[in-house]
Amino acid sequence: MSSIIRRVSFSKQNQPFIEFSDGEAVWQVNPFEQAVSLQFDMSQRFCIGGYDIETGENYACPHQATVDEKYEQCVACMKATGFNPAFYHATIISEQQRARNAEPHLVYLAYFAPGVVKVGISHAKRGIARLLEQGARAAVVLLECSSADIARSYEAKITGMYGIRDNVQLGKKAELTKDLFDVTQAQQTLVQIIKDLTSDLRVTFDSEEVQILDSYYFNSAPTPDLSRATDVTTRSVIAGEPIGLLGSILYCRYDDHILFLPLKKYVGYVANEASEPLDLGVQQMTLF
Repeated sequence: MSSIIRRVSFSKQNQPFIEFSDGEAVWQVNPFEQAVSLQFDMSQRFCIGGYDIETGENYACPHQATVDEKYEQCVACMKATGFNPAFYHATIISEQQRARNAEPHLVYLAYFAPGVVKVGISHAKRGIARLLEQGARAAVVLLECSSADIARSYEAKITGMYGIRDNVQLGKKAELTKDLFDVTQAQQTLVQIIKDLTSDLRVTFDSEEVQILDSYYFNSAPTPDLSRATDVTTRSVIAGEPIGLLGSILYCRYDDHILFLPLKKYVGYVANEASEPLDLGVQQMTLF
């Protein structure tokens, strides 16, 4: 049975999920609940559908439209959703976006690796789900602002200071997981950045608490050694026993190896049960 992968994210309860659709049906799966066997067909990308900003309800594309590989939604679903994360660059903002922007938003620092720290904003009701969705290894929620516009003003000021980024590409995130995550270094880095920001911006932050996030990503402790994990992107296949979902990067144990696949790359593409090139050796359950 084949389905389209729609989203890879974390719930308000900070639980990982992979979301699929087939026709009008939309459902979510916790990747840790069963073995995985997935092969992606990259020949055509489909619209992932949309969601209602106010209710949070997700729906499949009513037209089951195909889209250019650069996009996740067709024009109709994009307009119906009315959400643009880069609203500050947009010339027109939808009513849905205006209503969302008027609600409280968080300003955060996300640590990925030495020298790779990102500043960002998120709808406050999501809690730390946005940080988990991005695969941050450590983070600090600096402020809760009364609107997205105010939060964005802080984000714009902080971007570029001390090498802080406003974006980290998926490929870079996968590359960074090859290095051992040093908790102490992450904490010290974020604490020093907060100290510098407090001095240079003359602002007092709501919180300076550093949160270590690995426990949300992996189904066992300590964090598995990912230094020798094998990237199976070139084969668009992943199989085995899931051991982690680091942001949107799925890690599976396959025999004596750890495989990983950045699932966000496959959003909008059809997933089938894998048969080749991996012979799993045992009967596997699928995510469908």
